[in-house]
Amino acid sequence: MTAILFIAMASLSLILWHIDLTVCTGLCSQLDIGFLNRSWFLWGAVYYSIAGILTTWFNKNWAVIALLINGILFHFFLIVNGYKITNLLCPICIAFLGAEIVLLILYVMEKPQQQNKYLVFGPGKAVFMVALIVFALNPASIEIPIDSHVASAEVKHEESGALIQETEPSAMVDQVDEAEKPGQVDTGKILTVENSHGITTQIDISQKPALLFAWWCAHCDQALKEYAKYQPDKRPYLVAVFLKGTNDREYIEQKLKANGIKGEYYIYRETPPVESVPVLIWRTGGKINKAVPVAGEQRLLGIARIQTGNGNGGYNAVLAGAALNETIVLPGEVFSFNETVGERTPEKGYRVSRVIVVTGNGPEYAEGIGGGICRTSTVLNWAVENAGLEVVEQHPHSLPVEYGKERGDTAVAWPSLDYRFRNNTGEKITIKTKTVGEWLEVEIWAG
Repeated sequence: MTAILFIAMASLSLILWHIDLTVCTGLCSQLDIGFLNRSWFLWGAVYYSIAGILTTWFNKNWAVIALLINGILFHFFLIVNGYKITNLLCPICIAFLGAEIVLLILYVMEKPQQQNKYLVFGPGKAVFMVALIVFALNPASIEIPIDSHVASAEVKHEESGALIQETEPSAMVDQVDEAEKPGQVDTGKILTVENSHGITTQIDISQKPALLFAWWCAHCDQALKEYAKYQPDKRPYLVAVFLKGTNDREYIEQKLKANGIKGEYYIYRETPPVESVPVLIWRTGGKINKAVPVAGEQRLLGIARIQTGNGNGGYNAVLAGAALNETIVLPGEVFSFNETVGERTPEKGYRVSRVIVVTGNGPEYAEGIGGGICRTSTVLNWAVENAGLEVVEQHPHSLPVEYGKERGDTAVAWPSLDYRFRNNTGEKITIKTKTVGEWLEVEIWAG
């Protein structure tokens, strides 16, 4: 009987791991990560299946009894440690602990019975092999519930099926309510944080957005995994908030590692200007903007196309367009054409074509490396305007150009003239480019 019940507990542990149980609020789910980066449910499945096999073959064996006692003590330690960290008791963990104590007593008191051990050993071995395979292939991925007030806020956001942008000023202590004026420092754009080395520093959320997350938050995993795909310099600031007070830094690093993120992160120990996580925040126009990163299908915001022709200028335009393709711009981030495309040099494949140079006699047509890429900046600006994005910097040509007659043109030159726009949508956008015959097409997608 004892062996059968242990095998049943192993099977139940696998089921709880698979269905992502959300009523469990103790350490096994709150910490999200167990020993060797495996879920505590998987550890339990392996342990209970081993206990089932051993209690099948050995009756009242002192080594088996010692194993069961140590298992009970370890599980008790996890529950106590979890309570110290979260101030919560996990009802599932307590139920399993109670069952372990009862089964230990049954094993000690159970009389030897004449039964076919293989009838129990077969299922026990099968459960053990399944648990072992799942254990080996699955690092900790059990998601965890967040505090009730946070969960209710997130449900509202997710049910809307879209990202939500808020432009009202938040209750941040150092925030100013009015737009920054000339000669006036916008202190609300600065967050005082600790970096990953524990050193106090400051981050400017007017220059780059910040992703606020909590180490105990299951909903944050999806956002962290998404940003793990980006190069570190393309990610928002990763800022941990809503701390629990004990071993926070250790659990933050475990959380980031489990979601594939290495490198710098920050800790904000004050009350954050949000009520739920995960959330992106950035500052423009004297206001804190917020966006809830919710997964969804991409949506086409704007599209434009321009004729490039077959000459060197058209070749350069297509080459610059390829440099723009699949560029991701985060909420609040300012895109720079020159930073993205880089310097136009022969080593990068750019050819000589007509350019406009400014001389002592004014602007003149001439030949130069990279001529023609203003077609790329022009069609990008058209797509940006069609998408309703905020243009930050844009310059027309000083001399007429053929393709600027319909909607206006956009000049760029390294490094003096740049084209820049801000992603004011509240969600990430992706620039996609393609060539169709002699046409260069630019699409801007949200989501």
